[in-house]
Amino acid sequence: MLDEILHARHKTEGSSGDVETSVRQAVLYSERLMALGAIEGDLAELWRTRLRSGCDDAAFEQALAEIVVRLDDWPVGRLRDSHRHGG
Repeated sequence: MLDEILHARHKTEGSSGDVETSVRQAVLYSERLMALGAIEGDLAELWRTRLRSGCDDAAFEQALAEIVVRLDDWPVGRLRDSHRHGG
């Protein structure tokens, strides 16, 4: 991810107005990384809860399935694709 940000910055250096685009893209990347951190935190909390209180299998599996959906929806592939295509 950091490589993508640095590459985007390098690609736009020297172009007027592209600094704003780089900043917007960096903000987008940071927001998406924060979302990934939240998913990771929720997964860690779910696992701690499972170990501490031994929540039932159905509740654990449901919560885990919701986290998997969030991971599947996380846009890492779309970030790479949009960056390659100039978007």
